[in-house]
Amino acid sequence: MAMLHVQTTRARALDAEINLVPMIDLLLGMISFLLLTAVWATQARVPVPANLPGDQPRPLSTALALHVTAQSDAFLLRWRRGAVVEYESHVVKNPSFLNAGKANEQLRYDELAAHIRREWQEHGQHRQAADPAMDQAFVHCDNQTSFKEVVAIVDALYQPQRAFKQGDAEKTYPAMTVTLSAGLD
Repeated sequence: MAMLHVQTTRARALDAEINLVPMIDLLLGMISFLLLTAVWATQARVPVPANLPGDQPRPLSTALALHVTAQSDAFLLRWRRGAVVEYESHVVKNPSFLNAGKANEQLRYDELAAHIRREWQEHGQHRQAADPAMDQAFVHCDNQTSFKEVVAIVDALYQPQRAFKQGDAEKTYPAMTVTLSAGLD
């Protein structure tokens, strides 16, 4: 315990004991809280590089990527290398429903899936099992596109399957990685 001694000319003594245990408990709790906060603050950081004046320009992508744009009545499929469109096609929106009328009803675009599968067989860059890279696909839609429709488009993009070599075995996975793009281009 700590003692506080105050000299006075009064009749009553002003000596008091200060209990340091609660203060030490409080400080230890604050230190542990601050350490945990510092760890989580660095873990939750998302790196977002910004091209500022004077920065070196990044080279344009040379990989061929599929861009699927959802329009009101059709899908526009473009195979682009950077900003250059190399192949373009249209697929009419023809929705179908799995488990129609039930609580687990799912929107599907079977024609889109078949068209993407054919186009990937023709234009896809990474089709060999020994090639660890995957083709890129981008979904472009506006803010009014329903979540159900976005999921159906992504499901259609996952239809092309390819084998990946894992040790001595080959396993089948979707051929493309999908990125959602905000807004139409």
